[in-house]
Amino acid sequence: MSAHRACLSGPCRGDRAAPWVVPGACDHSRCATDQAPFPGYGKVSWPAHRAPYSKGDAMLRFIIGRIIFCIAAMLSTAALAADSAYPSQPIHIIVPYAAGSTGDMVVRLIAPGMEQALKGKIIIENRPGAGGNIGTNFVANAAPDGHTLLMAAVNNYAINQFVYRSLIERPIKPLAPVSKVIETPYVMYASGAVQVKDVQAFIALARERPGTFFYASSGVGTAPHLAGLLFARLAGVRMEHVPYKGNAESVRALLANEVQVYFASVSAGLEQVASGAKGIHVLTTAWPSRLPGYPDAPSAAESGVPGLNVSNWWGLGAPSGTPLAVREKLAAAVAQALDDPQVRAQFEKLGISAAANAPAAFAADIASDTRRWGELIKSSGIEPQ
Repeated sequence: MSAHRACLSGPCRGDRAAPWVVPGACDHSRCATDQAPFPGYGKVSWPAHRAPYSKGDAMLRFIIGRIIFCIAAMLSTAALAADSAYPSQPIHIIVPYAAGSTGDMVVRLIAPGMEQALKGKIIIENRPGAGGNIGTNFVANAAPDGHTLLMAAVNNYAINQFVYRSLIERPIKPLAPVSKVIETPYVMYASGAVQVKDVQAFIALARERPGTFFYASSGVGTAPHLAGLLFARLAGVRMEHVPYKGNAESVRALLANEVQVYFASVSAGLEQVASGAKGIHVLTTAWPSRLPGYPDAPSAAESGVPGLNVSNWWGLGAPSGTPLAVREKLAAAVAQALDDPQVRAQFEKLGISAAANAPAAFAADIASDTRRWGELIKSSGIEPQ
């Protein structure tokens, strides 16, 4: 005990972790961790050169606190200034597909409302090629100041990285999410030559004749391709994939019974179905609910395939490093533009739904679809192109 008391009260020169400990006086098992008052030993006698709460220590803590406060205030002020000054020049929204694509039409519809909300000019540019990878890569490498944005589909955010060999070898830089803009829920079109009236009858027929049914898509790894894979897995059937150059060719193939199934948006075959064409009909939505374009078509859940949930959504992204305040301001502008009744009326005609959300929510959507489609692509053995 005397050694321990000596350790607590003696001068210190050698132990930096416990400056009041005399080296060799004890094993420090208590004195290196306990502090005054020390039960059973009275008060600890701190050495004069190491007072526990000296004026110098108090001043140092005060100065450090003020520095931290000032830095936080400066950062907050800078963020507010950046937000209020944005945009300082025209905003370029890049659509990585040709003019007339769904995303191109949508962004041209909402651009006037966004300009009004942002009090700035928006310029829309089409940079198509390589499944949208060319335009996406252009935006990913732009300055992260919010003046170059990407209006792209789910495949550019969550799918292409698994199906393009070039992206596996040299990935595109991550994008900073701004807001989802629209959902384009899919439906299951069937050829008129398939004499069934509902999904369960089709599944029964496909099981009887495995490998004799074909489904169309606009290319490997596109949403129609993945929708066909997902349906086949959920239904326990085998169908063969036939890629075409786009929606128009896929619909023509369906009408000619070159393929028996095509998963696509409401607008993809709306004209043919509305005209009463005998070569095409809708078996079900590929969505949790019924859709305005085809109110008589049952939902996926009603059809007995509740996991059939496919939408070729489009969203707005920015280069990585774009300030959150800027992205939130853009997301608010998207929401305001989508709230226009005329815009919503146009959307209803196209069979799409407004889907504005915040950057964090959009990031969660991207992460969820990346996991879901990535697992399906890998487990299906799709080879990167």
